[in-house]
Amino acid sequence: MFGMALKEKEAEEIIYLLKKEMEDVYEDLQDHSLEGCVKRTIEEKYALLFSVYRRMVPFSESMKYDLTKR
Repeated sequence: MFGMALKEKEAEEIIYLLKKEMEDVYEDLQDHSLEGCVKRTIEEKYALLFSVYRRMVPFSESMKYDLTKR
């Protein structure tokens, strides 16, 4: 377990960076030419980013980026 104390501005910046990275990874997932282990690796990266993002924002906001709901 790891904890951090962040100022509001720092938290906003981290949330912005997570959203941007998740959007980029989601675009990569839409590439139908990707196969097998490459696609799984990208999915794992998205899952990791989403788990961090989900801890930093309200539930309703995190559902916008939940791949199981898309």
